[in-house]
Parts: sequence; structure tokens; C-alpha cells
Amino acid sequence: MTSPNSRDDASCHLARHRGAVDDLLRWADRLRAARRRAEARLAEEFSTRAQFAPDETVAAFREVLAQRVDLASRPAPPAAVGRYGPVQYVQRPGEVRVDGSRGWRTCNPGLLCSGRFASDYGAVADDDGIAVFPDERAGQDALAAFLGTEDVQGTRVAQILQAVRDREQPLAELWGPFDDLPEVLNLDPLAPLSTLSPPALAALAGGIATWSYRRRGGHRYLAGDRSAPAWVSELTGAARADGRSGGLEAGHRVRLAGRPAESYRGRSDICILTSFFNPCGYRSRSRNFLSFLQSLQRSGADWRCVECAFGDRPFELPSSDQVLQVRSNSVLWQKERLLNLLVRTLPSRYSKVAWIDGDVFFSEFDWLARTSELLAQYAVVQPFTEAIRLPCGQVTYDLRGDVVLSFAYRFHLNPNTLAWSTYTDHGHTGYAWAGRRDWIQDCGLYDACLSGTGDHLMAHAFLGDWDFICCGLRDSPLRRHFEGWADVVYPQIRSNMGYLDGAALSLWHGSQHDRNYHLATERLQDMSFDPSRDLRIGDNGCWEWGRSRSDLRRWADDYFRLRREDGDHESA
Repeated sequence: MTSPNSRDDASCHLARHRGAVDDLLRWADRLRAARRRAEARLAEEFSTRAQFAPDETVAAFREVLAQRVDLASRPAPPAAVGRYGPVQYVQRPGEVRVDGSRGWRTCNPGLLCSGRFASDYGAVADDDGIAVFPDERAGQDALAAFLGTEDVQGTRVAQILQAVRDREQPLAELWGPFDDLPEVLNLDPLAPLSTLSPPALAALAGGIATWSYRRRGGHRYLAGDRSAPAWVSELTGAARADGRSGGLEAGHRVRLAGRPAESYRGRSDICILTSFFNPCGYRSRSRNFLSFLQSLQRSGADWRCVECAFGDRPFELPSSDQVLQVRSNSVLWQKERLLNLLVRTLPSRYSKVAWIDGDVFFSEFDWLARTSELLAQYAVVQPFTEAIRLPCGQVTYDLRGDVVLSFAYRFHLNPNTLAWSTYTDHGHTGYAWAGRRDWIQDCGLYDACLSGTGDHLMAHAFLGDWDFICCGLRDSPLRRHFEGWADVVYPQIRSNMGYLDGAALSLWHGSQHDRNYHLATERLQDMSFDPSRDLRIGDNGCWEWGRSRSDLRRWADDYFRLRREDGDHESA
């Protein structure tokens, strides 16, 4: 006789096996959406064979598929790093650089580490942890962009120079004096990078490049150079045989300048949706949102906004037929809940919607019209390639700021979600999305994650990626609630996700370090937050607390206060 425990174990095993088979089918969807037809057919074949295969075989199918996808995503490398005896070299199409300074050899004057940042700025190889760039200009541009990122704004000019010098040791002294560089560039060596203008940042990067690219002690051999050693001639000859000498297959290059378009060209079938709530009365949030609404009004694009005021606080936005005003006594994250409320009020003529954060501007004037066109092909679109976080007081990007590639663009570069172990691996999930109205109205946006990670969770759900760890979800009531929504929405999307060329620029609203979404999500789970019990929709359509949980109320109050969106300035 079979025991109840045995039956339960068998049922759990069957459910896990069915989940693994379904995951292979979702792989097929992702690969088909990314135009990887051969790999999509292989995934479909594996899913059919996996139905009656042991677990070990199913795991092997996943591993083989991951390897095939990664290989197909990787172009022939346009640079190679190696040694010939004691000699170090970097081979590029048509040339080999031997010894010399490491910055010159790698075309990386700042000796930036390999990783996502370097790859996004065109790095094409790795030299023992140091990025290799395709040419000297690309390396100098990457250094200039790095000097403008948020993480190094407190670093002083002298500290940057010392870091580059230390990395070039023990050969740094061979390339002449470095200490007088600030004086030559008319820079204060004790000045933090945050005080430098964009031209000064560019000049600093150029000065470091000039110093680093001096080739004393190194040799550059071009293809066909008769003075080159035999082993170098073999390398350049091999490059010609591979057909790679005609040009570089460089990585993606993030643009080094970006400004918002003066106006946007709309379409009659798509409407921009946005929401506003400001429980702490942050001035930056109000100022940014009003600028955002003014840009929409200038453009003539169709838009709707919903504002939620808490308690007896006054509404902050000007009254308008395009602004829906609601009130709630529960201070918690309302963004996606408000958008779900707003979409149901739209006239039927809108078959597509774009939901945009109220501090985001686009570099392309026709982004909305082109997004509407793409939604004829895709169920969901991320309408930008580069996400730019601007520093305080700046409305254009000119070296200063952080740039991250978009989630949808990274998906098309490499649809292997198993390689996305961190947020930086898969790119930016926030700022702006657009989708067909039918599935949004039927399924709703996911609106129950109070930590503000709704866009992040939805992006993974669009791809049927249930195994992600970057958001901090673990086995919890919150995860199970999200997966219930994802199971409903995924059949409507099936990885059919597109992207648009161009930049989305986000105005400053506090330091990124004060908005730790991952930590907030973990804290919610520590408190056993259960959306199905702890939340309910009030008469006004907003979220209300579903039961008496003083710990959750205190957490929500602290969550908004700790975001410090006005920086060191007090809120109103």
C-alpha cells in the first residue's frame, strides 16, 4: 500500500518535472522572439523529449541549450590577448601591440576593469581583469564616461591619477612625469570630480590618455610590416585568413551625449499614462513631475495622469480634465495600482498605452509614434536603448551621469536568462514601457509589490523567467502572489518584447544609494507580507491595508522617508 507521504512526494516530483518542461517551452518563446530560430526549434525538440525523460536528462537539455545560445550570441572576437614567452601582446585586426604601457596596449588609458560598464562602452576582450578596447578613441571615451558616473563623484583628481599610476606599476615611471598633469590642465588636484565641468572631465580623460598612450618600450606592428618578428606576422596573417582585418566587430557603444527632444510626435491610437503621489512632500518630485507634464503638453501627445493625495494633504498638480484625482488614507506604494485604475477610464479609441515615470524624457522626438508601430509586432515594448540617470540640476547628458542599457535591448543581445544573475547583467527594467491595451486591461500591471519593483518583476514575467534571483524574491507569500499574476499574463506576451533605439533620461530625485529596492523587497518578505491578506482595494480604487499590521505601516512610512529624494534638503 502506498503511503500518503509517498503520494505527496510523487506529486511534488511530477509538478517539478512539468515545470522544467514548461521552462523549455518558454525558452523556445524567448529564442523565437529574439529571432534565434534554430535554437528555438532545438528548445521545442528538447521540451518534447523532456516530457518522458529523467530529471538528469532535462537538466542536460537546459545546459546544452544555454551553451548554444551563448555561443550564438557571441560574435568573433575583434581582439585577442596573449603572451609569447615573456612578451605580452594584444592582437587586433590589422595590428599587434607588443609590451609598452598596459593602457596603450589595451587602448584603455584608465585601466578600467572588465565588466558590464566596459562592455557597454565597446570593450572587446579581457586582459587579466582589464578591459581591452577596439581603438584609442573608444578607450578615452569610456574613461570620460566613467569619470562622470555617480560612484566616483566624491573622488579627487589626484586620487584618480594615483589609481591609474598604481595600476601601471612597475612601468609607470618609464612614460614621464604625471604629477604636473593637473597644472597642465588647469585643474586643482584636490578638487572632487563632482565639481568639474563636462569639458574639464573630458580634458582630464584626454590628459590621462596622452600620458598612458605613450609607447616608449612598446611596438606596434601593422599587417605586412616586414620588420615584425615571425610570430607577429603569423598573428596578423591569421587575422587576414579569418577575414577580420576589414573592420572591427566592436561591442555596443553607449552614446556620450544625450538631450531631451523639444517635443514628441504622437499617434492617435496610443496614450501616455503616468501616476503621481508624494507622501513626504518632496520638492524634487513635484518639480520633476511638473516639468514632465509640460513636456507632454508641448508635444501634443495624448496623455492621462492620476494623482493620489494621502490623508488631508492637498493635491499638488493643476486640476485638469486629463488628471484624475483620488485620495487614500493608506501611505504605501501606489504606482501600478493607480495605473490600473487609470487605464480603465480611457476612451476606446486607444488600443495601446505607454506607462512612463514622471521624471523621464526621451531623446527621440518620434519615440511614441515608433513605439505605436512596434506594438503592431510586439505585445510589449521598452521604448529606449539607454537609460540615463542625470545628476542633480542637469537636464542633458554630457559625460555626467550613469548610463545603463535597457532590459529589452539586452534580451535581444542574449536571450539566455540563466546568464542574468544580477541586475546589471540584464539591464534597466524601469522608466518606461508600452503595451497593447487588451492584455493590460485583462490582466492588469503587477501592482502588489510595495517596494517599488513592479517594473522589474513584470519584465521577467514578460519573458517567462521564473528563476530570477536579482530582485530578491524567495519562497514567500509575495513570490507566490507574483507568480499567480505571471501565470496569467505570460500567455498574453510569450516573450514577444521589442525595444526602441534612443535614450530615456531621468531627472535627479535623490541618490541611487537611498533607493535600495532589493533590500526593501527582502524586508517585506522578512515581515511575511502577503498581498492577498495585507492589501485590499478601497472604494477609490487605491490600495488600503487589508488588516491591522503596525509593522507594515511603520515600514511603509520609513520607506518613503529613507528615499531622501531631496538629498540633504528637508522635504516640505
